[in-house]
This record gives sequence, structure tokens and C-alpha cells, in this order.
Amino acid sequence: RREERIDVNNVNGVTTSSEIIEFQNFMEALELIDLPLFGRRFTWYQASGGAMSRIDRVLISDEWAIGWGNDSL
Repeated sequence: RREERIDVNNVNGVTTSSEIIEFQNFMEALELIDLPLFGRRFTWYQASGGAMSRIDRVLISDEWAIGWGNDSL
């Protein structure tokens, strides 16, 4: 089948790659929370201003959220 060849699944009418589904299953299995990234465009700046970077995502557990607060970046 074509879907198997291109390695794509259809979930709730939205075409989603199997890697995304696998990652979602991983997060659910470990009960991880995807911490929202709000505010600044970048999460790290070089002091000279010559380089900037942004973290794509931060995953936390319930225990971490209880101990440190369910915040955002």
C-alpha cells in the first residue's frame, strides 16, 4: 500500500508521520508533559550577541512539575 511505502498514517483525519505517532506514544508511556515555550524568541544568547538558539521542546514529569512548578519557558 502507498501509505506503508511512504510511512504515513491518518489519525482523526490528519495525516501524521509514524515518527510523530511513535513520539506521542513515548510521551504517553512515560507520562511526560510538553512544557510550553512562551515569551522570548530564543532561550539562549551568546554574550556578544553573535549567536542565539531556541530549545525546541522541554519534557517534564508530574514529579518534576510538583517539585519545581509546572511553568513555561
